Amino acid sequence: MNRSRGRAGGRTPLRTALPAGLGVALLALFMSAAHRAPRAEAQELPLPALRPNVLVIMTDDQPVNNTMAMMPRTRHWFGQRGTTFTNAFATTPLCCPSRASIFTGRYAHNHGVKANYREETDNLDHDSTMQRYLAEAGYRNAIFGKYLNGWDRAEDPPFFHDWAIIRGGKERGYYGGDWNVNGQQEVVSRYSTNYIRDHALRFLESAETLDARPWMMFLNVYAPHHPSLSPERYAEVDVPRWIDDPARRESNLADKPPFARRVSGARRRAKENYEAQMRSLVPVDRMVEAVRLQLRALGETEDTIAFFMSDNGYMSGEHQLLRKSEPYTPATKIPFMTRWPGNFEAGLTDRRVIGNIDLAPTVYEAAGVTPDESFPVDGMSLLDDATRDDILLEYWQEHPINQTYVPWASLRTRRFQYIEYYDQDMQQVRFREYYDLHSDPWQLENLLNDEDPANDPDVSMIEQRLGELRRCSGEGCR
Repeated sequence: MNRSRGRAGGRTPLRTALPAGLGVALLALFMSAAHRAPRAEAQELPLPALRPNVLVIMTDDQPVNNTMAMMPRTRHWFGQRGTTFTNAFATTPLCCPSRASIFTGRYAHNHGVKANYREETDNLDHDSTMQRYLAEAGYRNAIFGKYLNGWDRAEDPPFFHDWAIIRGGKERGYYGGDWNVNGQQEVVSRYSTNYIRDHALRFLESAETLDARPWMMFLNVYAPHHPSLSPERYAEVDVPRWIDDPARRESNLADKPPFARRVSGARRRAKENYEAQMRSLVPVDRMVEAVRLQLRALGETEDTIAFFMSDNGYMSGEHQLLRKSEPYTPATKIPFMTRWPGNFEAGLTDRRVIGNIDLAPTVYEAAGVTPDESFPVDGMSLLDDATRDDILLEYWQEHPINQTYVPWASLRTRRFQYIEYYDQDMQQVRFREYYDLHSDPWQLENLLNDEDPANDPDVSMIEQRLGELRRCSGEGCR
């Protein structure tokens, strides 16, 4: 297939419209097979032949550190042939809120999904998602793997035409998980990454029969989520040496918030889990390669905008912590790469501060769709030259009984990170942190609690900016 790309010269989106009568007829045909919620009136559509396919490959709890060393095929396809973003963040470092932000391009305080429970999942208005807009624009949408935590597997995911979504947990995320496969309930004994790969290859083959119709596909693997498992044949695969960096060696936590000082043994346990975590990424890398080869065989490589990312990072012993949901770099910074020949420069390292909220608006620009004004988009398109000086990171108390998790909000820039911890109602500030990321990239010295008032930064303007972002919506978030 050799469909024309949706951007001329890498900057100007093509928005050629269908004739009104034909557009309505095609829209009805495209949507007839999709399970979806009621929608608003459809917009005027660009010609299907001018829009790229969309591929999103997402890992689970993958920190940046050196995990990509286990994924040479992914690094080659996305890194050498695409653009790597080195300052990418999960705006809420928790599975369900992050995935909702990816689907919508909105902060969690706007889409309303603030935790992993079903009650929180129900807050997501599916009319605000990428899958709604692209389905209405004639895309065939698919999702294979993890969807939203707490989602009832008996329910079909709205605005998707093909799906195999897992309800797993612990080991069952890898083997023996409960799946909803196009409306049928199944228990799958196969290794989940390989099962997702096979669904992806079949979807691509079937999509070729509708050659003029673009598609969007999410491949959401469970790896390297703890407890990390991989097929036995990878048991002896070499992994890079464990890096005992300064953050992992930190023993004096007196400047950290009180809850962090009550955690112990994290470094030892992280080191014990390390090899299994790394090996679980090998099947993911091979899945990426299989998808790449299938796209090439079908002539779709040039016509596909593709993303590789994680839903959030993970603390692997840094500051004696072993979990996500923290404001620090290992939990919030994520691998993020994208490729679309002629639109994202090959081999480029982009140091802009970006977030998971930027994926959706990038897709909207590439596909030539305009989101519903009822749901203002907080992120920015990465296809443009737009930059931001700072980004909001936010987290709510997911476990009210467990006081080792407390709500917080943070302002992150390339130069510093400022963090506020709150009471349960997120009204009163209980503790503050400030790190100079140029002189202290490992976040070892909290300048606001190091017993040296002489080096305390003036954070009054930063506090104000953080407060504004915690209430922002749409363009006010950029």
